[in-house]
Amino acid sequence: MNHWYVIQTRVNEEEKLVDLIKKLIPPRKNLYTDCFVPKYDNVWRLKGMCLVNTEIMFGGYVFVITDCPNELYMELKTIPKLSKLLGETDDNGEKYFVSLLKEEQKFMENILDMSDHIVHRSIVKRDKRGIIYQAKGALEHYLDKIVKVDFTHRRVLIDIELFGRVRRVKLCVMGEDDCREENIPIPEWDNDKKEFTYEVGDVIMLVSDAYKGQEFEIKKVDAKKRKVTVEIDMFGMPMELTVGEEEIVIREE
Repeated sequence: MNHWYVIQTRVNEEEKLVDLIKKLIPPRKNLYTDCFVPKYDNVWRLKGMCLVNTEIMFGGYVFVITDCPNELYMELKTIPKLSKLLGETDDNGEKYFVSLLKEEQKFMENILDMSDHIVHRSIVKRDKRGIIYQAKGALEHYLDKIVKVDFTHRRVLIDIELFGRVRRVKLCVMGEDDCREENIPIPEWDNDKKEFTYEVGDVIMLVSDAYKGQEFEIKKVDAKKRKVTVEIDMFGMPMELTVGEEEIVIREE
């Protein structure tokens, strides 16, 4: 299995480093299988139209896929033109050439189109509140990581653990109307994933045997996390209880 590594370099010199690596250490040496700069489709809205511009996703980072990182790194260090862009550590003592964790590599594999190394727009489906509850593409596996949606500008921000810390990553999206305008096929949606329609004031019942047969009025709704909060009686004191949709029983009329 090939492992992913990141090489830190100076911002705006990422593609220069990739070009030098491919020129001075050609793939035929079998020290790596791929070397690239991840990019993403950034969307700008102008007069109701979506303008898509491809930009570098992580400034200062080059990705390399290899099973022999030590040999590759030593090769990089021996070439003067490359060593100027590399170092054992930066000013903060952090490594320049580091392996991605298993979860980090999985994230990059999920969002990146490896044919062009671009994170393309995800097609999303929203409920009446504007909450995204289904997606096809890069965002598909990370709906629970969304921290902000700016659908007007077709942008979503997610928090993800990457390069040793939590980073806020921007992914761009498109709705069904955008698909129609751009003649892109609308995907088949998962009918098992319904809109989260609960609202404050709705009366529900819970799966738990402890509350079997009891009715509760919803006090708060978190549609993004698909959870609701009800008020229960605990030793004669009112307390809030937050539950997910899987714990809710539809009340029979």
